[in-house]
Amino acid sequence: MKILILAQNLRGYYLACELSGQGHEVTLLNLKFSSDEIINSDDPFVSMVPDELSYFQKQFVKGANHYEVQDGLNYWLPEGPINLNSEFCDDVLSFRNLAHDDLNQWLEKSYAVSTKIASNSEPLNFQNKTCTYYEMSPYELNTFNNLCEMCNVELINNPSSFTLNDLNKQVSANINSSHQHFDKLICLLSSFELETLNSDVCQKIYKNKILQPEWVWVSSRFSHNFCQAFDNTPSAFYMVADPVCQWMYSNFLFIKKELNKNSFQVWMKWPKNELANIPYLKTEFQEIKRALELKILGLRITDTVMDEKLSAGEFYAPAYVYNSDEKEKHIKSLSKHKRVIRLSPEEWTTWDRSELYKYQYNKVIERLHT
Repeated sequence: MKILILAQNLRGYYLACELSGQGHEVTLLNLKFSSDEIINSDDPFVSMVPDELSYFQKQFVKGANHYEVQDGLNYWLPEGPINLNSEFCDDVLSFRNLAHDDLNQWLEKSYAVSTKIASNSEPLNFQNKTCTYYEMSPYELNTFNNLCEMCNVELINNPSSFTLNDLNKQVSANINSSHQHFDKLICLLSSFELETLNSDVCQKIYKNKILQPEWVWVSSRFSHNFCQAFDNTPSAFYMVADPVCQWMYSNFLFIKKELNKNSFQVWMKWPKNELANIPYLKTEFQEIKRALELKILGLRITDTVMDEKLSAGEFYAPAYVYNSDEKEKHIKSLSKHKRVIRLSPEEWTTWDRSELYKYQYNKVIERLHT
């Protein structure tokens, strides 16, 4: 079966290789591909490493330039830090979808520690659970390109022209002025992304039903002096100031230490319609700086550098967060098409890479012969 995958950057690599390995003839069309953007990208999402992975999941989940930490998936609530052990974590991994009722279960697992961590505190005794965080490099990008070549995937980046002519009897497309036919089209781009990249193609796939993200993740890098109390904290953790309030702005942060140990990143959910208000965003990060210095005794933050893409007005979110009610209505409004399989971020339930890859593959196999 001839399959065309619409994607951007590295989003379609795994699925293209997996389907090619199943004997399909696959073309991966990246409507946007920027090596600088890929290499400099970072995100607040963690992947749990399962015991069993398929061959290509191993290549793309563990083959990236990643580092693993053994202190698990950790939350710091007002009552103190907690670790979600493997049994509990497997059930509620997608933290963005957690209900407040789950907090009672979290607190039952809370450790008897102070709501502040002092320099003479013992290192936190979190239960072991491997988490994976990623940092892309030019070497890893070449490795992924080579995997596509090894799998006989036709890889087309940044086409000069792309149009869809017909989606009925077959998928008829013009790519770089070459007329081609496919049996199926798999779209890994959201309506919002595709409308920005190619509005004509978006009209054919989404019928101009565009779902706007409500939130995006924004980040800032904090430099600091050596602080034993901060050194005792996990490599990465989520901090919730007030579990009853909405999990956004500075109330819900993801903090990830960097490898040089003199800096860390802070991520938070920010309204998409307020991205242009840079002074407000800078003020919020300054408030976060003061709050962290009060909460972690001895921590002195010496510099705060907001993501340059934000200041330049060139924001590329690693993930968009949608209003759940609007998202459900949007998905229901899109009629199924015999030739088109939509697997965009609008429909994803997790950003864990291994779980996402399994979801994509199972969905495609379910739809390929229907």
